[in-house]
Amino acid sequence: MKEIKGYADPNNLLNPGVIINEHADAHIRHLKKLPTVESEVDTCIECGFCEHKCPSRHLTLTPRKRIVVRRALKSLQHEGEGKLHKELLQQYQYDGLDTCAVDGLCATACPVDIDTGKLVKRLRSEKHSAFGNGVAKWIARNFSFILSLVKFALRTGNFLNRIFGKKFMFRFTKMIRKIIPAFPLWSNHLHAAPSIKKLQRLHKDKSPHSIVYIPACINRLMGEAKSSQHVSKHFSEVALKSGIKLYIPADIAGSCCGQIFSSKGYKGAYNFKVNQFIEKLWTWSGEGERPVVIDFSSCVYTVLQSPGTLTDENRERLKNMQILETVQFIKYHILPIAPTIEKKKRNCCASGLFDGKNEYAIDTRGCSWRFCRGSSDPCKCGMLWNGR
Repeated sequence: MKEIKGYADPNNLLNPGVIINEHADAHIRHLKKLPTVESEVDTCIECGFCEHKCPSRHLTLTPRKRIVVRRALKSLQHEGEGKLHKELLQQYQYDGLDTCAVDGLCATACPVDIDTGKLVKRLRSEKHSAFGNGVAKWIARNFSFILSLVKFALRTGNFLNRIFGKKFMFRFTKMIRKIIPAFPLWSNHLHAAPSIKKLQRLHKDKSPHSIVYIPACINRLMGEAKSSQHVSKHFSEVALKSGIKLYIPADIAGSCCGQIFSSKGYKGAYNFKVNQFIEKLWTWSGEGERPVVIDFSSCVYTVLQSPGTLTDENRERLKNMQILETVQFIKYHILPIAPTIEKKKRNCCASGLFDGKNEYAIDTRGCSWRFCRGSSDPCKCGMLWNGR
């Protein structure tokens, strides 16, 4: 066989070393290096099963590629390639860290349950300075003021667009970005949410049979161009038509699950905010007497994953509270008593993290509920957007 191969391919160009190989140890030669990098991802075999779940797969890197680059960085470091290591590390900041949505969906497809988002959170946290962590804590403690400020900015931007033309704010922020590259670029999809004060006056029933409704901070901050299309208004209408009593706390301003700080790696600010939120939920729910529904699935997931961050007292409080996402609320509280409601619902990317309990398999027989599982793109909330 070797002689025939030599006549047919004297330069050994065709499939060299695959079928005919002179090395007895060929099966252990040229193995791909998998250096140890971080405990969160060292078990990765680079199969790529996670890639179709990643919101940034068409923008920058997938979870597999993020791990591959971390291993490449380690190899370059061991080989003394300082210049290449520095260049790749600089490129990894945006492609690997800034654009990761840290939503944990990669873990749902991973054979060994790797959540690349946990690694990204830790790497982000390690890059923060003491000053940056201090600013984050100040924002967490003054969150109500910050929300009001951002909401005012959104209203001002839309007002200026109405006066000077639809592209004014886009051009204005684009000009600022030439001086301050990190400044957010305006989008005409940005609109301030309507005030919830009217809904708070409408839903103030604190009876044991009422349900505590918490509009998430992102839904209190941002909304549709038409206030009539806002999620809080729709939620209120569905509850009223179903005869369900809601309670929207009057002191909800400034409340937040802390996800905004957790995803960016600000541990101190996150610890403060999530513990404060659990304390408020405990009070609003009548010490666990009333169920709580939050209209953003990623917020619910953040709260349910927070026990390791909570104080002992708040950990016990969380165990004794029933916290629901909107689809769970619909399944267990709306459909049994009001099966004729017709409405569409798109599940958030974090909804996939609840699949273990099959919470989203809504039985549509005998009712006109239409449930949309969403498009192939798992992230529509803008969590991925980093002002780039």
